[in-house]
Amino acid sequence: MVIESLLEQLFAGPGVVRAVCAFFLGVGGGSAVQYHYGSQLKIALDRSMTQPFVAIIYGFIAFGLVSLAIVYTYTQLAQLNTGIGVIANILGIGGIVALVISLGTLTGGGFAVLGIGLSETLELTDPWVSLGFITGVAAIGWVVLPALIAAAVWGIPAAVGIGGSVRVWIHGPNR
Repeated sequence: MVIESLLEQLFAGPGVVRAVCAFFLGVGGGSAVQYHYGSQLKIALDRSMTQPFVAIIYGFIAFGLVSLAIVYTYTQLAQLNTGIGVIANILGIGGIVALVISLGTLTGGGFAVLGIGLSETLELTDPWVSLGFITGVAAIGWVVLPALIAAAVWGIPAAVGIGGSVRVWIHGPNR
């Protein structure tokens, strides 16, 4: 259907296009998170860096939960299809947009958290530069690696960034 063909075209396209899309998606989501939650990103960094390997697992749990919720909602709405092709296309495109925005915000949030850490490490005063740098480095994988491996390479730093907060969200602050 619509989703399958769009995803096939994206993953089959040139690596540079995938990298540019990944960069802007990560910077866009990270900018929104950094703008809205900037003062709380240091706490998220501390939570993630206490157990970074565990944070990876919880970060991917967050990606899975968000993807599952969107796919479930999409399939429920698709069952309401009245047989009109336009409605199916709107639902398909809406599902893709929701998935991209949600996963982009999660990924960008992870990059924003790691950007705060990079800013502290290098003693930079502007965490926005760090966000762009981390997102750019992660996006390079889309040029040189196959699509599935590049997605994992792009997702791992983001999973570390959000994983500590997800762990606290799931288990509470005492764990």
